[in-house]
Amino acid sequence: MNDREDRLAYDRLRLPFLVVAGFAAGLIWQLLVTPGHGPPVAPVIKLLRNGGHAFLFAILTWPLLSGLPNPLAWRVPAVVITAGYAIATEWFQQNLPGRLASIGDVVIDCSGILLGWALVQWTQARPGGRRRVTPRVLAAGTLCFVLASFETLRNLLATS
Repeated sequence: MNDREDRLAYDRLRLPFLVVAGFAAGLIWQLLVTPGHGPPVAPVIKLLRNGGHAFLFAILTWPLLSGLPNPLAWRVPAVVITAGYAIATEWFQQNLPGRLASIGDVVIDCSGILLGWALVQWTQARPGGRRRVTPRVLAAGTLCFVLASFETLRNLLATS
């Protein structure tokens, strides 16, 4: 296949990727903005939930960025808007019974966003091409996740 055929094949996949991203955004909204209930959870479960936050936002970011044109002029604003979505879900959670807003959750969500971006960079890189961005984005996402996990542990230890 030549570059033109590759581009046409990619253009046909753009809409399904954006539909999946929209579905993921709706799923995140449903899961994160419903009122909480039940007894407090164990620290291990809290950490698993936070890992779920990162996974959900990676699932949102990967198809969103895959469905957009390749230049960073499209991708950087999409990442910023997705981070704004993470902030909005936390902001709405502070007004729901049984839910708390946390900056640590926003950081974990952003680590998932960076992981999704790294997956896009990795899957769309040309064979033999330079992949300088992917390790940096992946490292930034990992750092965010580790810092937010420490913040979660600190909060759990402070409340017990």
